[in-house]
This record gives sequence, C-alpha cells and structure tokens, in this order.
Amino acid sequence: MIAEPCESTRLLRPMATRRQRVLLVEDEALIALTLKMMLEIDMGLDVVGPIARLDEAIEAARTELLDLALLDVAIIGGDVFPVADILQARDVPIIFHTGHGLKEDLMDYYGCAEVFSKPSDDAALRHAMTRMISGPAAGTG
Repeated sequence: MIAEPCESTRLLRPMATRRQRVLLVEDEALIALTLKMMLEIDMGLDVVGPIARLDEAIEAARTELLDLALLDVAIIGGDVFPVADILQARDVPIIFHTGHGLKEDLMDYYGCAEVFSKPSDDAALRHAMTRMISGPAAGTG
C-alpha cells in the first residue's frame, strides 16, 4: 500500500468538544513514562497508553478515537507496522519514535509520517506533534 497525499481526506476533529487523543505505543518503561508526562502535562493531551504489546496496540488502533499516534517500531510481540497500517487507513497522523535506523524505509511507505530517532529532541518532537494534531486547516501545516 502506498501512502496517499498527507492532506487527503483527514477529518479534523473539533478541539472545543474534547481534548485531543494520542495513541502512545512504547515498550521501554522510562521512555513511555517520560512521553506520557510530556503529552499529558506539557501538551494537555489525552493519552491512550502507553501500550507495550503489539496485540493491544492493534486493538487500540482499531477501536479508539484518535487524533495522533506516537509509535515505537520494535515492541513486545513484533514490529508496529500492522498498527501503522490500521492508523494510516483511518487517516490518523503517525510519528515513529524509534531507535532503529529505518527513517528512509518508513518515509517511503508511510509518506505522511514523521520519524524521530531515539533519543530525540523534546522540543522538536512537541513541535511535530502540535503541527500534525492541528492539521492543515489550522494554518500550521
């Protein structure tokens, strides 16, 4: 499956009615806790997770109302690509946060995704999440 244009059919969800929701998939406990605190406390987002297991991440990707996903690539149970495929089909923006050198491969297949290598610069990661969650209609895109 080839990624469609980034600004294709994504429906922006109104921010006034609820807090934006982020799926956090990360199996390293310290990184997961740090990211969860950044998302909730610094950015005011609701976090689904952190989820460390592939089967649980797949279920969340299928069933949760999501505005963004922050995904580690290698998690318990395998690589996160089935989760990313579901999210891409649902037009949920994806940020890969990985310790693996897969940036070019990820960008080829998930063209609208952002890829950050661990350890990442928190400010740059926050900026990317804010831009992606706001969507092109907010004028940040």
